Amino acid sequence: MVRGCGAGGRVAVGHLEARPEGLPHGVAHEAARLGLFQGLPRLWTYLHDITVYKDRAYLAYRDQGVIILDVSDATRPKMISQVKWSPPEQGNTHSIGVVVPKHGGRPDLLVVADEIFQCPYGYMHIIDVRYERNPVQIATFRLPVNRHCPPGTPQSDPRGIHDMDRMIRGDIVFSSWEASGFWAVDISLGSCHSR
Repeated sequence: MVRGCGAGGRVAVGHLEARPEGLPHGVAHEAARLGLFQGLPRLWTYLHDITVYKDRAYLAYRDQGVIILDVSDATRPKMISQVKWSPPEQGNTHSIGVVVPKHGGRPDLLVVADEIFQCPYGYMHIIDVRYERNPVQIATFRLPVNRHCPPGTPQSDPRGIHDMDRMIRGDIVFSSWEASGFWAVDISLGSCHSR
């Protein structure tokens, strides 16, 4: 199934919701011929979404977290790094927002959403990517229900983060939290506070 696409600068990337070995034969053959999966990890999870900024693609790879690719040559993407929190925590990386830097270069921060449909639901991760070969989670933003599950919490009533702006300008991240509403989160100085 075609899941979505991302575009940035002169690069446009589309993606399918499948592992490389799960792609239709014609697509898999062409991808292998172009070397599109060369150097990428063989994952048992799947790519959910892509955010492209300049010559970088940020992949939301479900339980594998965030994978950063160099797409300066779009026919030969190269894996730069990966950051994940699963295990020990449950992870289901859904989407990635780039905090657009005022200096005009590559981003210093990413904002990542985990889509988890059971308590304690998904929450927001702030990732420092200044040294992109070693990205580090520096903060999180959680609602009270993301910290623990009160007795009687319905499992079919998701309350975690779902999505946010893909290109974040400034210190406020606008985010949607399924049954928990719409939140504006201040990420200045690497800390997270709701407004």
